[in-house]
Amino acid sequence: MTKRWIVLAGLGLLLLTGACVERQRREIEGLEARIEFLKEKTVPLRFRLESRVDSNIRVSIKYFDAEGREVAQASELLRGQELHFDFFMVKVADRFLPFPYRLYTDAQAPDDGVMLARHYDREGFPLIYEQDGLDAPTREYLVRLFAEIRLDGGQSLDDESFGSVVHDLEGIKEFQAGRNYAIHCSTKGGVEILEF
Repeated sequence: MTKRWIVLAGLGLLLLTGACVERQRREIEGLEARIEFLKEKTVPLRFRLESRVDSNIRVSIKYFDAEGREVAQASELLRGQELHFDFFMVKVADRFLPFPYRLYTDAQAPDDGVMLARHYDREGFPLIYEQDGLDAPTREYLVRLFAEIRLDGGQSLDDESFGSVVHDLEGIKEFQAGRNYAIHCSTKGGVEILEF
């Protein structure tokens, strides 16, 4: 009698696991179909180096949604002379979704840098992906991805996603005070900083 219950419980668990995996697969396929809203290149943030005095840098940052509207801004004072931006690139279907993650300098370790995600977080949703007509399942999926990045530093993301993206400076030798820069992110995983 006990063996029968064990076998039945095992079959039930197997069916439940299969149903969960199938639901996840359908959810991912649905998101892959909806993820087409991403343009080949996006500009989730722009920044201006306000000043470089002694061993400190003051930088103003503006964040933009998928429609190009400003959704958040911040100003940070950091110790150091060179700015570095850290992004997470999360693979969904055949595209990468960029998430600005951290800002740090040559005088501090990345782990001690400014967490950028807190600037564009609204009740767990990454405002850089706000857009007209965004459906509830896509919004929920973005909230889950964003939570994984914020809570565990992206450790639970799949093997094709990556953080600490090295950005291409497109001929910029150093960021200059009073100048504006835009960070362009490609759905192929590239990050480049351009003066505008």
